[in-house]
Amino acid sequence: MSRQHTPLVDFETYSEAGMVWTGEKWVGPPGAPKNSKGLPVVGVVNYTEHPSFEVLVMKYDLKDGFGPRTWRPGEPNPQPLFDHIARGGLLEAHNAGFERRVWKACQRLYGWPPMPFHLWRCSAAKSRAWGRPGGLDAAAAVAGTARKDPAGERLIRELTMPRKPTKSDPSFRLTRQSAPEKFAALDAY
Repeated sequence: MSRQHTPLVDFETYSEAGMVWTGEKWVGPPGAPKNSKGLPVVGVVNYTEHPSFEVLVMKYDLKDGFGPRTWRPGEPNPQPLFDHIARGGLLEAHNAGFERRVWKACQRLYGWPPMPFHLWRCSAAKSRAWGRPGGLDAAAAVAGTARKDPAGERLIRELTMPRKPTKSDPSFRLTRQSAPEKFAALDAY
């Protein structure tokens, strides 16, 4: 099955795993290399199992003529996606190892069905197998396809990682309630 026909899935998430608030800034946990923190330090299992972990949004495209769809926690579960999986349908993601672990977290958090390992496909692995870069933006540049939008990337970093509190907003993160316009932009990205 070619990539253009393999259904796609992409999660955006939040977690404070691998980050420690000093009272002034976020740093890596004790023993982490200097300037290293978050997911790269703790790995995807610890990241997704951390108490602060949550799914912000999931985008998926079943390539069934309905186009990309969006799911957010609190909405009805994505039944068309579940039906696709129940039929043995494949799902592709860029860095599918991350998406697989997030799916497992969704099983725990939202009661989602299991997604069998053999049904996952990884576009980053495919890119590397063809001697191309594994990073999505670099792979897109080599392939001559649409590159990542820098404004979208900044938005994702702003919403998916803890931030330094301010006097006007002492929270460590933005939420759909505190920044609805930013989350609407994330949903559209």
